[in-house]
Amino acid sequence: MTNELAFRDTHSEDVIAMMLSIRHEDRAELQYATGHEPIVALRLAIMDSHETSTLWCQDSIVAITGLGSLGEIRGVETGCPWMVGSTHIDRHQRAFAERSREQVEHYLKEYEVLLNFVHVKNTRAIRWLEWLGFTMADPVEYGPMGESFIPFWAEAD
Repeated sequence: MTNELAFRDTHSEDVIAMMLSIRHEDRAELQYATGHEPIVALRLAIMDSHETSTLWCQDSIVAITGLGSLGEIRGVETGCPWMVGSTHIDRHQRAFAERSREQVEHYLKEYEVLLNFVHVKNTRAIRWLEWLGFTMADPVEYGPMGESFIPFWAEAD
């Protein structure tokens, strides 16, 4: 049996699987960013994305990722990448990092700029985003709850 991580198209049952093992920080971030319960926020994110993928290892969900369009910002087509992780990320850190880099490279082929926000208390996600090469800005109020979020972005070469 292999311990390899693999992306596949996201299925509706993936949302339930994610809610059973979602990282605490990601659960809170979903709610702070949207004002919705995390399960609703994740379903809305999937519906608003033109591309979603689920990262699996054997029978465990590791992450769900998506890419939506923010349209044209300052004359540049801009994509909005997102990721919700499960507690299973910790068991597959190296492979998760490799798959993450591949996903960002794929997204940067679709959009010249990628832009989103991360909650200031989601420190593991911030470190991961910096490792992936995203640039961080100063925190701003974001979402219906007025929480502090850090804008982050990456640009295609």
